[in-house]
Amino acid sequence: MIKVITYVIKKKIEQPSLILQGDCDDIVSISDVMEFYKIQSNTQLEIICGADHRFKNVGDIDKIIFYTKKFLNMQFHGENR
Repeated sequence: MIKVITYVIKKKIEQPSLILQGDCDDIVSISDVMEFYKIQSNTQLEIICGADHRFKNVGDIDKIIFYTKKFLNMQFHGENR
C-alpha cells in the first residue's frame, strides 16, 4: 500500500475529488493523506473521527453518506444541502 500512496502523492488530480479519511486508519496514515491533499487544488478532505480504514464503526456509513451527498450537491448544484 505504501508504494501506491507514494506514487499517487506525486500525481496531481485535476477533477473535483473527495477524500474521506478515518483518523484511526491503520492502513493509510493521516500524514500521507495530508501530503497528498496539499498538492491537490480541487480536492475536499473530510476526516471522520474514530473511523478506521474499513469504516466499520457504528455511524461511519452515515458520515460517509452525509459527506458524499454534500460533495455531490456542490459539484452538480453549487450548493450545500
